Amino acid sequence: QIKSFNDIKKGEGCSNNLFGGFTIPYFGDTAIKLNGDESVMAAIKDADISKVYAVDRLVKNYVFYSKRCTMVFGQ
Repeated sequence: QIKSFNDIKKGEGCSNNLFGGFTIPYFGDTAIKLNGDESVMAAIKDADISKVYAVDRLVKNYVFYSKRCTMVFGQ
């Protein structure tokens, strides 16, 4: 049982990509992954979460670079 916001853990899994700021019709995503793991499981392992309450995504696009993160909140 959660008693305060301080009891909630936050795990994060991010990847760094070359391009990725746009998609091409019929081809899809243009991102070329350089490193990292943006999966939900990577975020769960990051904070040792056993009960997941929420999952959120953050994407930052620049001209030739993009960073994509998955954040998991739980206990």
